[in-house]
Amino acid sequence: EDMDAATLYRNELADRVSSGAYRSNSDDTEEDAQRKRQRLSWAGLGTAPWLMERLQALDYPLPTTIQINAFEAVNTILADADNDNIARRGSGNSNNSDDTLEERMQSQTPQNMGVVISGSTGSGKTLAYLVPTLSTLSQTLFTRQRIRIKDEEDVDDIMGDLIDRVMVQTSPSVRGQGYEQVGGGGAAKRSLGKSGTDVKSPVALIVVPTRELGVQIALLLFQLVGGNTKSSPTERSGRKNMFKYKGPKGVKIGCVLDEQMSNEGLKLQTDIAITTPQYLSKLIEEKDVDPSKLRVVVYDEADLALEQTSPDDLKLLFDNFSREFSRISYLVGATVTESLGNLAVKDEILPEGKSFIATATRFAP
Repeated sequence: EDMDAATLYRNELADRVSSGAYRSNSDDTEEDAQRKRQRLSWAGLGTAPWLMERLQALDYPLPTTIQINAFEAVNTILADADNDNIARRGSGNSNNSDDTLEERMQSQTPQNMGVVISGSTGSGKTLAYLVPTLSTLSQTLFTRQRIRIKDEEDVDDIMGDLIDRVMVQTSPSVRGQGYEQVGGGGAAKRSLGKSGTDVKSPVALIVVPTRELGVQIALLLFQLVGGNTKSSPTERSGRKNMFKYKGPKGVKIGCVLDEQMSNEGLKLQTDIAITTPQYLSKLIEEKDVDPSKLRVVVYDEADLALEQTSPDDLKLLFDNFSREFSRISYLVGATVTESLGNLAVKDEILPEGKSFIATATRFAP
């Protein structure tokens, strides 16, 4: 009720949450202070608008400190990549400086970026990589949706109601350009390379050491892209209702976490694949996962998952020479340390000079 007191509290909270990430208070400019305040919200971090609404509906109204710092690390390395491309392009190139990062990267060598997310259990590490991942892939997911709808139209519909059905099922933004649901600043405004016309190969891969963790991540991801889960038959979905969801529809999550799933392989046209190191070789050999087309690779509980992955699979997965698109790789875990991150850089899993570490208290190169 006291707005002056609320402002002081907000500013103090912003300073404390930003401790270790920015300059000390004595050196603050008004721009620094404003940035500290902005980063307290999903919107200020640059989350895609559709995902922001979904997070609110799922009762994640504000980011935790580790989510803030992980997102800021992503924003920083994407901005650095953007600046690199401007410098590399030079004054003689006709490309407009207002081009999106996606457009600039179409004619550039794919960027390789890495983030280590280290934090205790319960700090919010899963959303710390899922939210920036979905934001940076937002335009690609909308594009893949439009391609699938176009393919369905080409097949024709014997019932004659295809347009009506598509209008009901499709996000409002897909009926237009979709860009109003992509941008807003930060990671949401930038994407990870041109979308292309391929809707068969996954654009993101999450590797976990156990089936249980894979299922947990898949369920959260399913909810973020519009799905509903209920803890009881009588529970009402409320704001989580799938018909209130405005993001890309039909995002396909494919899991290979046990022998039965492995025998079946990935479902057709998977967007995001989740697997364990045990089945990674088979997925790559059978071309269910094409490492050259991945925009995001996540190793959750990375110390265990990396230990279980064969050197040959790691080489295939992180080979820089055959990559078609820019990529962000995440190493995540409660027991993932800065020394493990340095080892990953040395082993060329994370790129040297373009990798950050994010914890509950800071983010830094």
